[in-house]
Amino acid sequence: DEVLVRDRDTVWAPETGQVVLDLSVEQLASRVEPFAARAVREREADGGLDADGWYDLGLDLEAVSPVEAERAYDRALALEAEHTDASVNRGRLRHERGELDGAEADYRRAIGVRSDHALAHFNLGVVLEDRVREAVAGDAYRTALRHDPQLGYAHFNLAGLLERSVDVAGAVRHLAAYRRGRARA
Repeated sequence: DEVLVRDRDTVWAPETGQVVLDLSVEQLASRVEPFAARAVREREADGGLDADGWYDLGLDLEAVSPVEAERAYDRALALEAEHTDASVNRGRLRHERGELDGAEADYRRAIGVRSDHALAHFNLGVVLEDRVREAVAGDAYRTALRHDPQLGYAHFNLAGLLERSVDVAGAVRHLAAYRRGRARA
């Protein structure tokens, strides 16, 4: 929506003359990652964080160091085995790396603790779909929607599954629910 000018190493907005910083997230993350590892080591040494503290640190680290974020979630789960959000987030990191067994185990662990955790059911559905277990993935999406009918991506993914299984009416119904949710956002 705006025009920018690049002049050698500088990017600026010609309408205002303001310089625009051209920082890519990857570039910034690579510069910050050594500090993230040090922060985790320091927290491990001082022993001052509880499970929620480790979870919060994991959230903060995800953008700059997924490896250190996962270590933080591991620590949260070591302190509180039933920390469902740490299980879900660790599962997502594993899923992103293609570790489907670990991701599925984490999502099922979270569901075992909190059967109403809509995001855990949704993420489990994505893993099951990646494993080409579409019928079970559909069940996971439906369960996610029972717990959170506004979970748009569950509607979207379920619509895709239903379309492939030739349930056109079901696919249209869930796609419409997804679109209604997007219109509200």
